[in-house]
Amino acid sequence: MKENKIAKSSLLIQKEKELKDLQKKKAQLTKNIKTTKTKITDLQTEIDTFTKNMSNSFTRLADLSKLGKETAATLRELYATIKLSKKDKEELRLVVEEGMLDDIRENVDEMFEGTDFGSAEGFANRHENIDENEYADEFNRQRRAAMFDPFMVKPTEEEQQKIRKVYVGLAARFHPDKADGEAELKLFNDLMQSINGAYQRGDLDELLDIQTRFSTYKTDNVANSGYDIPVLDVLDEHILKHRNELALLESQMLRLKTELKNLKDSDLGVSVKAEKRMSQGEGRAEDMADSSQFIFEMVSEMKDILTKWKETKRKPMAFNQFVDGTHPIIQKGQKLGILSVGGSDDFDMDDMEMTDDEMMEMIAFLSAMASPQPRSGGKKRRK
Repeated sequence: MKENKIAKSSLLIQKEKELKDLQKKKAQLTKNIKTTKTKITDLQTEIDTFTKNMSNSFTRLADLSKLGKETAATLRELYATIKLSKKDKEELRLVVEEGMLDDIRENVDEMFEGTDFGSAEGFANRHENIDENEYADEFNRQRRAAMFDPFMVKPTEEEQQKIRKVYVGLAARFHPDKADGEAELKLFNDLMQSINGAYQRGDLDELLDIQTRFSTYKTDNVANSGYDIPVLDVLDEHILKHRNELALLESQMLRLKTELKNLKDSDLGVSVKAEKRMSQGEGRAEDMADSSQFIFEMVSEMKDILTKWKETKRKPMAFNQFVDGTHPIIQKGQKLGILSVGGSDDFDMDDMEMTDDEMMEMIAFLSAMASPQPRSGGKKRRK
């Protein structure tokens, strides 16, 4: 009897150690999962910010296209209204037509023509059927889902079935119909929202976290018996439970690592990484936004000059300043590095930090975001 008691104690110690090791592995793995989730969330936020900046930049470019057409119309009216000297015509050709309008047509209008939008106007009107103020939350949810869902790695059918067992247990325990009072009803509603969301994502870590946090919460579904179960049987049950959960958590960790890698290797992930490498923390999206805003201001100033010229029938001094490069807005562009020291005729949209291919990738992405249905990509064009 005494030897049997010693053997049993050794077995008990062995199983307790095994359970403790499994718990330690599970705790470390859970920590790694949460860290990887945070990395994914942070990268998604960076990508989300990047695409919004790019969308704003392309909106400015669409506005610039519209302004360019208005300026061209004003120039035609000037030609039709006033008899201009040969010198004036040549300066208007060099500064306005070649220096501004041709750049807009070749670098902005053609860019939009190569996409599903068809034109800058098409891009500007892409949300004409969407009231973003009224449906902002749903619109942004769908936009984010369209961006990030393709990178998610779903559990296998067998893995999902095992996750479902945990889900069913929690759902049965915290279903709102079983709530007692308003406070508990609110708690159960919030819990079920988290439980359902975690199950849909295949997020065992979150389900187990809920299970742990509310392990002592009393409901009618929690059994109060089991104290008469032999200790070894209880340990065996816990060991088996931890082994199964550890295996599922390892699968989830692998899925998350794959999702993170897919996200990093995507065009958007690579763009965000490249933007981070830009000097002084300035990214291409911000650079492009600043450049397009400045160019808009410059063309707007020229439109006002042409309008004044047409109305007064006298060439404004400001136009001469554009010609010789002394106009304040030209000097501002030189300080920003957008215009060369040579003057306005050295202006080129190529100064806006993004390559043609990068612009086309972003405009194609924004095209996909603007349509709820898959659409065939337009023919890419390069200037």
